[in-house]
Amino acid sequence: MKTFFRWLFRTVVTLIFLFIVLVVVGVLLKDVIAKSLAERNLRNNTGMDAKIEKMEVGLATPTVSLEGLKLYNTPDFGGGTFLEMPELRIEYIPDGIRDGKLRLKTVRLHIAEVNIVKDKNGKTNVEMLEKESKRKARGEKDKTDKPGIDFGGIDTLYLTVGKLKITDLANPKNNQEINVGLKDEVGRNLKTEADLTGWFAGVVFKLYLQQVMTNPDHGGLRTLFDGGGKKRSR
Repeated sequence: MKTFFRWLFRTVVTLIFLFIVLVVVGVLLKDVIAKSLAERNLRNNTGMDAKIEKMEVGLATPTVSLEGLKLYNTPDFGGGTFLEMPELRIEYIPDGIRDGKLRLKTVRLHIAEVNIVKDKNGKTNVEMLEKESKRKARGEKDKTDKPGIDFGGIDTLYLTVGKLKITDLANPKNNQEINVGLKDEVGRNLKTEADLTGWFAGVVFKLYLQQVMTNPDHGGLRTLFDGGGKKRSR
């Protein structure tokens, strides 16, 4: 359970905070320029190549939307797609930005597929993503004394997650594809990072219980919880 939670939690939460950075980029710039800079910002913060089909910044409303975002694994993790995200729509509260806090009124995040890859040394691309994001954040703080934009909370979060793929480059027998099947799970009044963490922990545990109750004999999601991403021996 701990291994699966750590992988899925690290992926989703890290991406949410990276997308908050994209909102700041979108607020300052407009559509085409914002799209280009958002792709560059994602590459710089994740170490992964990024492509965005469409990015729109609201003119009359405080909104930012992305469509068709893909992040690609580095060659060390076999290349290929790490993340497919058909939709991200955010409505933010402008007044908070002046105070150095970005409060999000509504976030709608749809992740169609995540491919977690474990290299031959046992390291995962999620660990690399988290490490690269933290390294970049530390570097930005060292370069400037200017205050940044802090996380000011999310009023309402809608989260959809489709499939989770596990690829083990050292032992392909451990490869799996799991239908997570999370549809518009709602989180409300997530005022701090701790609130976000606690809410998502509850979501993951609920997925586990659903798997056990509906299909107790099938590996899938339950296998990841119980066996840390390895197939059970028979």
